[in-house]
Amino acid sequence: MVAVSLAAVVDGAGSLASASDTTVAAREPMDLVWISDSSGWGVASFYARHIRKDLGVEVRVHDRWEGDLAGAAVLSRLRTRGHEWLPLIRAAEIIFISANPVQLRTPKGGDCVSDLPKPPLASRQQDWSSYITGVKAMYKRIFEIRNGKPVILRTSNWYAAAIAQPPSSPFYRPISWKQAGLVDACTKEFEMFAWAISEAAAAYRVRVADVYTAFNGKGHREDPVAKGYIQTDGIHINKKGRAVFANTLAALGYKKVKPPR
Repeated sequence: MVAVSLAAVVDGAGSLASASDTTVAAREPMDLVWISDSSGWGVASFYARHIRKDLGVEVRVHDRWEGDLAGAAVLSRLRTRGHEWLPLIRAAEIIFISANPVQLRTPKGGDCVSDLPKPPLASRQQDWSSYITGVKAMYKRIFEIRNGKPVILRTSNWYAAAIAQPPSSPFYRPISWKQAGLVDACTKEFEMFAWAISEAAAAYRVRVADVYTAFNGKGHREDPVAKGYIQTDGIHINKKGRAVFANTLAALGYKKVKPPR
């Protein structure tokens, strides 16, 4: 297991990012493309408010969050000729994209989300190699679609909702990490997941919003439900949580990303 220490916001190269690191000077409306599973549900409009305030421009939001959107499906759509995402990505000034590990990586044991109380088996860095390869392929494909044109490209890691309180959603088992005795094991797996996200992002200098720390604290064991960030289903973020997510993204600034040579 790799020890992970995450700053409140980090860029893909591992350096601290500043909200003042703004290199965009635009007055025409900007297009924000948001691609995520339900962990990013509703965040795009909150992020757009920051962009309007910080850069003084109008923002056209293209919110393409989708429940259970697997990373493998994201990559497949990016590679599909004629898919409706492609012209949006080509024209966007800001892109947020995140990759659910489903189908990009088969977890050993439980996944600490839908398989509770099945425990995870501690993973190693090499166990995440296929996930990292898949996410890198997403970034590469985005720059191919854009013919190498720089863009404000952002991603995030994941928050852990069910640490202390069980979900009430019918799509998840009503058991928490604490009830299952898996707080330590699942925290280690989520930290490894966060590490993998940062590894893939670093290869393309994509800045990573450390949503995990924003929601779960520096030790990653704080309960976001108790903080008021989670909906009554015990899984998805509410308005307060969306604001925290968007704040963490906005704190990264708006420096454009160029494709690596």
